[in-house]
Amino acid sequence: MLTTFFLRSNPAQYIMILLLIIIYIIIKINLSIFTINELVFIAPLIIGVFYAIIKFIISKNNLTKKNNYGLISLFILVCLLIESSLSYKVYSASFFLLLALRRMLSLRSPINIQKKVFDASFWIFISSLFYPPTLMFSPLLLIALILYTHFSLKNIVIILFAKLCAISISYLTSFFLIDKNNFSTIIENYLYAVTKLNFPHPFVDSSNLLTQIYLFFFLAFLISYIWTRFISTNERRRSTSLIILISILCFLVIDKSNKTSYIFLLFPFVVLISNFFQINKQTILVDLIFVALLITPFLSLFL
Repeated sequence: MLTTFFLRSNPAQYIMILLLIIIYIIIKINLSIFTINELVFIAPLIIGVFYAIIKFIISKNNLTKKNNYGLISLFILVCLLIESSLSYKVYSASFFLLLALRRMLSLRSPINIQKKVFDASFWIFISSLFYPPTLMFSPLLLIALILYTHFSLKNIVIILFAKLCAISISYLTSFFLIDKNNFSTIIENYLYAVTKLNFPHPFVDSSNLLTQIYLFFFLAFLISYIWTRFISTNERRRSTSLIILISILCFLVIDKSNKTSYIFLLFPFVVLISNFFQINKQTILVDLIFVALLITPFLSLFL
C-alpha cells in the first residue's frame, strides 16, 4: 500500500515529493497560470527549512512516531504558496513562533523551567512584532504551565520580564537601525496594530479551490485527532491538549488576503496528518485518503 511507503524515513520519499512539485509547476506553467520567477525557488526552500525545524520539534517532544507522512502537508503547502507574494514579516513571525512552541512543549520535562518560560514568552512577543495576530498565543503559555503543573507567581513574573526585554530590544532596534522614534511611539504603534486584529474567515473566499480543500483536510484531521485521542481512547494527555489548542490558534491567525500566513498551519498539520496515518490501519479507505491528498493540488488546476 502507498501509505506503507511513507511509514519509515527514506530518501526516496523526498525525491518523490520533489518530483511531484516539479510536475505541478510544469503543468501550471503550461496552463499559463503563472510564469517562472524567484518564488518558484524561494518559497519551496523556505517551507522546506520550516519543515526541517518542525520535524526536529516533533522528534524532541515525541509528538508522533517516526514517519514521513508529514511530507504530504509540505507538498500541499508548497503548491498553495508557490505563487503567493513573499512576506518576510509572516515568515519571520512563524519562525519565532516555532521557537516559542518548542519551548512550551518542552515544559513536559521539569528541567530549566524558568529558562523555558522566559524563552517562550520572549519569542511570542518577538513574533507578534512581525505579525501581531500571533500575540494570541500568549495565553497558550499560561495554559501550558497549568497543564504541566508549573504555574506559579515566579513564572508569571518571568513572563512579564521576558515581555519587557522583548519591548526593550524592539525599541533599541527601531531607534538605532530604523526610525529614531521615542519609546511611547513604539508602544503606541504596536498597540494600534494589536487593536486592529480581526478574525479572518478563510472559507468565505471560494476563488481558490486548493485553499478550501487544504483547510477542509486540516479540519478533518483535527477532528479525527480529537476523536482518537479524547473520545475513543479517553486519553487526556497534556501534549494532545496543547496540539489541539495550537491547531485552533494557527487556524485563527491565518489571513485569506495574505496566503503566506498559511505557513502557520504547517506545524499542526504535520502533527495531525502524521498521527492520523500512523494510528489508522493500512486499509483501502486510508490509502484513498492518502491518494486524495496527493492529487488535490493537481485537480485544483483543472477545476
